[in-house]
Amino acid sequence: MVSKANGVGDARSKHQRGTTINHYVGIDVSLEASSLCVVDANGKIVREGVVASEPDALIAWLRG
Repeated sequence: MVSKANGVGDARSKHQRGTTINHYVGIDVSLEASSLCVVDANGKIVREGVVASEPDALIAWLRG
C-alpha cells in the first residue's frame, strides 16, 4: 500500500506465522566492527550502534 501523501509504501509485512514485522535491522559488516541500525515500520530510527563483528556480540546487541 502506498501513501498518496508522502509516497512511502507500507513497510509492514506478514511473517509466515501471521505475526506482523514492525522493526527492521540494517547491518554494515566489516572485519572488526559492524554498524547496526534498527528502524520501525514507518522508517523511524529506533536504535543505532557499532559492535564487534562476532556472532555473540551481534546477538547480544540485538537482544539488548
